[in-house]
Parts: sequence; C-alpha cells; structure tokens
Amino acid sequence: MPDLFIGLMSGTSFDGIDAALVSFSDNKIQLLGTHLHPMPTSIKQELLHLSQHTLHDLNHVCRLDVELGLVFAQAVQVLLENNQ
Repeated sequence: MPDLFIGLMSGTSFDGIDAALVSFSDNKIQLLGTHLHPMPTSIKQELLHLSQHTLHDLNHVCRLDVELGLVFAQAVQVLLENNQ
C-alpha cells in the first residue's frame, strides 16, 4: 500500500484552504485529489485583523487558533470523502 500524505495551506488572502492528497510509491509522486475549502467569513475577518495589528489578546488568538484548526479538519474530511 502506498504512503498517503495530505498537504494543507491557506494564503495571505485567507480565501480558503487548499488541500491535496498525494501518494508516494515506487519513487513516484501521484496527486490523488484536491479540494478548495472556503474560509468562513468571520474567521477570515479575524485573521485579517490580527495580521494588521501588533497587539493581540492571547485568549482571542488561542480561540481563533482552535476555530481555524477545526476548519482545517473539515477541509481534510471533505478531501477524504471526495477521494475514497
């Protein structure tokens, strides 16, 4: 069975999360599927705000980190569901 890997990223525009499912087998890389997961508007606005200001409330940053992690997990779930 090939090793499967998932890559995730979001650019500085915070439009969405790019997800890719890739296999590495027999010295070959194969792209098995992709998914662009939309970024919720509320999280996008908060990320843009944080990126433009230097002082941050630690509780706010930690809460946003958890919310963003959940959205990344949703992106992975949809990627895997679409590539079974």
